[in-house]
Amino acid sequence: AVVSTQSTGDSDGEEEEKKDKQKKMGHLMRTAGVTKKARNKMKKLERARLILRKDAKKKRAPEGVFLAIHLLNDPQTFSERLYKQLSRLTDKFDIKLMVLQLIARVVGIHQLFLFNFYPYSALIPLL
Repeated sequence: AVVSTQSTGDSDGEEEEKKDKQKKMGHLMRTAGVTKKARNKMKKLERARLILRKDAKKKRAPEGVFLAIHLLNDPQTFSERLYKQLSRLTDKFDIKLMVLQLIARVVGIHQLFLFNFYPYSALIPLL
């Protein structure tokens, strides 16, 4: 059974953090137009805006969906074993494709690197 890791206490902290970032952004925008060194302030403002956007994207991606792939103990070994099975597999093309999709998803979520996976995935349309 999968247990949800979200609780009501955590969301309040996230909301406060989001409000603090919005206040900081508002302060930066107000001070940017008033000071003499407006060019430097505008650069700082743009950098802060980009950092906030990156943080928002990172937090947004896996929030709604909780996959069991996130709970893997050793995703590197798991994906390497799946790749070995895939290279030995003599089943239908559909089954090979599903295993390949699983490996790709594990590699993508955990940001892994499998040496022979990329050339093999490039050859799949030829098989």
